[in-house]
Amino acid sequence: MSEFKYIDVPLNHQQIEVLNTFIGPERSAPNLPSLILEALNTSRSFNDAVADGNAPAPPERDIIETYLIEPGQGRAIPLKKGQILRIEQTEGGQCGDFNVFNLHNRHERLHVGRTRIIHGNSPSTGDILWSNAPWERPLMAVLNHTAKTDTLYAGCSSLLYSLAFDSCNHTNCQEILTEAQREYGLKATDVHDSFNLFMYVDADETGATSIVRNKSRKSDYIEFVALMDVLAVPNVCGDDLGKSSNFWLRPLKALVMAPRSEDTEQAMEINETAYKSVLPPRYEAPEDPIIKDEKYIPSYPHLPIRIENTRVELNSTQREKFEQVRNYSLYGDNEGAAMRDILMSWLSERMDW
Repeated sequence: MSEFKYIDVPLNHQQIEVLNTFIGPERSAPNLPSLILEALNTSRSFNDAVADGNAPAPPERDIIETYLIEPGQGRAIPLKKGQILRIEQTEGGQCGDFNVFNLHNRHERLHVGRTRIIHGNSPSTGDILWSNAPWERPLMAVLNHTAKTDTLYAGCSSLLYSLAFDSCNHTNCQEILTEAQREYGLKATDVHDSFNLFMYVDADETGATSIVRNKSRKSDYIEFVALMDVLAVPNVCGDDLGKSSNFWLRPLKALVMAPRSEDTEQAMEINETAYKSVLPPRYEAPEDPIIKDEKYIPSYPHLPIRIENTRVELNSTQREKFEQVRNYSLYGDNEGAAMRDILMSWLSERMDW
């Protein structure tokens, strides 16, 4: 067996830009491969496990539209009352953000805070996505899911990357949602607090919460049923510097589907139960419909995302350390992704991200 081992570590240009701030005469790492070895030297074993096997197969329905949402992008999707929206993992491990609006009134939108108060930090099957006051009505409901949701954490923005990493040119959910919703005449000021898809959050013994590695698998999904006509806006979360998407950016798939009879019955039951508590607005709330801009051409900021491989050479001692600490559960035989996780975890700890 050769004394040395070479691993090609894929990193995108955003990550490299931030990592370069740790390279210089004041550090022991004169270049990126040296920085990777420095991170490896101080790393600890991982215990983040994912569920075994493949995700359970979703219900079969007639598909109306299919959208592939690439990293750095989102998609505004109109849904008629009763239609099903499935957001699905293409590779696994990708977090997504989600905005929802009443298709007939841009001012009525998802209220994440109210949804959290009623259904908790991680809404599940049968739980409702409630709209803001003065309406406070059901917009959508979670129909089925094989992965987690979250209502605690705000979507990433340029401010967060500037504060934490001194990076002013980075994909972020605030700007991605702004651009996706522009197709339907909505502005930056219309972006609301995010309902987080495929985000995994743990709490310690004191109740303090933290984002942990994304445990979603390929083909994991979250399904919603529209309880009124809505504009649903999912996006690929722009964070590749934290654990929410395991330090990488991957596509998500969105499918609009016709409901089965059992879906319609489930939606009616959810609606009937919810509307026992819904009160009519006490203040005037005129309708202001959302209208598609037929001339819209998407122009997402911070694209294209450029990927480069950084080759790192490991001696026998470093190879042994790598085998001890690499995360087999998440990355299997993908050595480059496992080493990237080691490097970005090291960075995350130093930047308190």
